[in-house]
Amino acid sequence: MKKIIAALALATACLFAAQKASAIEDPNPKGTIVAGAHAGFAYTGIYAYGDYCLVDSWWKGHFTVGPMVGLSTLGYGYGRYLYADIAGRATYGLNITDKFEVHIGTVAGLSLVHDGYTNSEGDHVSHNNVKLVLGGLTGLRYFFSDSFAISTEIVGAGHFPTFNVGVAFKF
Repeated sequence: MKKIIAALALATACLFAAQKASAIEDPNPKGTIVAGAHAGFAYTGIYAYGDYCLVDSWWKGHFTVGPMVGLSTLGYGYGRYLYADIAGRATYGLNITDKFEVHIGTVAGLSLVHDGYTNSEGDHVSHNNVKLVLGGLTGLRYFFSDSFAISTEIVGAGHFPTFNVGVAFKF
């Protein structure tokens, strides 16, 4: 594990060393839309999101709002949970360089939960309910061009996949 962490630290240092030296870049302009899709685990699933830049004048960052929808699953013993989540998200992002953005945010919404399992008599039993989704996220994006990026997020909200990797498009 120590070797993996050391290798990731070295790769991150090389990434920053390869970038041109500059201060934090200007924020995304008001009206910018970033849409993305991620796949992840620790709730295996997928989700999609859209961020609309509402404010571009808070220090060097930009404030976004938008929707987030996801499907995920979690297996246990003789059954499986299925989740359908829909939420709103609000993020604050900083463009560290012209290619690298970091962001942090909050998530609030609803989760439809389906619990299906086989009981000790061999009967299939299922339950459906709705739960509140509240939590946060943190992430980063690396833009290969003005409009295409790879991205990753750690989400601690509802049943959205927790550790994620995906793509994002800026409009």
